[in-house]
Amino acid sequence: QLESKLPEQLVPAVFVKLEALPRTTSGKLDRRALPDPGRQRPELEERFESARTEVERRIAEVWQDLLGLDRVGVRDNFFEAGGDSILAVSAAARLQEILQRPIEVMDLFRHPTVAALAHHLSGAEAPTVSPEALREKSRAGQDRLAQRRVRRSQGAG
Repeated sequence: QLESKLPEQLVPAVFVKLEALPRTTSGKLDRRALPDPGRQRPELEERFESARTEVERRIAEVWQDLLGLDRVGVRDNFFEAGGDSILAVSAAARLQEILQRPIEVMDLFRHPTVAALAHHLSGAEAPTVSPEALREKSRAGQDRLAQRRVRRSQGAG
């Protein structure tokens, strides 16, 4: 019902069923007592596939942490999963430190999946994503990330 009445970015990605809303002693909503909606991987076009190499595992771990997800697969697109240009800067910096090799922010834009980035970092050239497709995937991912941030800020008080 919400999807028919609200813009896509305002429809919650996760619902948590509660018997009653938690209240403070003054009767106001106790946002801090609300349960965590979880860190589940969003529904993406690609089915989940675990990391196969050490580099893929390291990339997936960094993305998992930055995107606040429980898991990231090798075919998951950084931007579809909620990443944006700011998070791409953080991801590149962390990966550069962990992998001890130069990584440019544009590498994440050109190779937005764990598998493609790992392939690129191995020295082989992986297929890149067109700028138009990347913009569309980024918009959808930013909407999902914004929803998660709103839910977190509401839970944090």
